[in-house]
Amino acid sequence: MADSKPGTRLLFITNRDVSATRRPVSLEARIDRITSASRSMLLCSMVIFLLPALALTTGVSVGVTEAALLLASFYYVRPLLRQYRAQPALFAQARLVVSALLFNLVVAVISLMATGFDARFLENPSKMLLAALATAVILLLRPDPRAFWLGLFVGATGATAFAVYQRFFLMMPRAEGFSMPITFGDLAMAMGLMSLAGVQQFSKTRWKALPYLAFVAGVVASILSGSRGGWLALLLSFMPLYSYGRHALGRRTTVILVTSVGLLGAASVVPQTGVLDRVLDVSKEIHQFNNGNPDSSV
Repeated sequence: MADSKPGTRLLFITNRDVSATRRPVSLEARIDRITSASRSMLLCSMVIFLLPALALTTGVSVGVTEAALLLASFYYVRPLLRQYRAQPALFAQARLVVSALLFNLVVAVISLMATGFDARFLENPSKMLLAALATAVILLLRPDPRAFWLGLFVGATGATAFAVYQRFFLMMPRAEGFSMPITFGDLAMAMGLMSLAGVQQFSKTRWKALPYLAFVAGVVASILSGSRGGWLALLLSFMPLYSYGRHALGRRTTVILVTSVGLLGAASVVPQTGVLDRVLDVSKEIHQFNNGNPDSSV
């Protein structure tokens, strides 16, 4: 839109128009673009909520959300390239994360080539590419980060409900959700630990207890799964929790660490949890390994 008086002309333009033809864009077109961006951000927020919320509580959610993220990465490939050229610093903040994901894939491929290549075992490592694309889409669309933390809370507490039901009502030896005990327990522990990264998001709201409840829920679900790898991960996580958390959370870091040890200790003395039996199995599996049987968790 323009005014006849000099110096009062108002143009509605985009970054692309500035770098290209400098043609004015109508107010209606600008509003349409803002509306489209808001809709995309809302849809992205829904996906990042559903991924952790349904990962352990349904049998199909992970595949559906993975497909949605993959389609989004293809749909936004041109805007991603334009944004990267315009603001490379925006993506620089995720460089280490993406590098770690791709490093995981490279190590898996090298391992498979060294031990006898079998394409079936590339399925999980290849998802690192999807994770890298999803990171770029999230940087572009900027969804509400609280959606992810809320999804973690729903997923971790839902996993605990499933674990309690399967162990004490169905009398299953190990909680497994809709998958298997190792996958179920390790994901529950990971979701519980990730929830602690959202503490500051909720620190000044009435929902400030949610990250801590999700953490406890994830640990409990992992304990009931009998998956020892998650317990080891919990102990190793004490180092970053202490080094970072003592500055961000203060004395609450000590409470988190003590709670973690307390939960594992309490579970080990309650026979119904099966934790002590799983710990004692370590010595048996080491003995089997020394006798030439490497087919065990150890």
